[in-house]
Amino acid sequence: MAMTKKQWIEVDKKLPSNGEHVLLRFTVDGRNRVVEGYKVSDGSYFNYWSTELITAAPVTHWMTLPESLLQEVTQI
Repeated sequence: MAMTKKQWIEVDKKLPSNGEHVLLRFTVDGRNRVVEGYKVSDGSYFNYWSTELITAAPVTHWMTLPESLLQEVTQI
């Protein structure tokens, strides 16, 4: 089975669906941060595991979760 390389998607070009479990990327103090999260209808982003609003910096990119990881998460 061929692996498809996932690409970061700029939020200026396309947004994830509301509630879609994705990886979110933002920059704090010049360092990239990545968390699992989701977007809600007002455009805010939340951390998937803590359900805290992401306020450290604006989310700049997102990526769908690899199918294998998504399956693991839904089984927890």
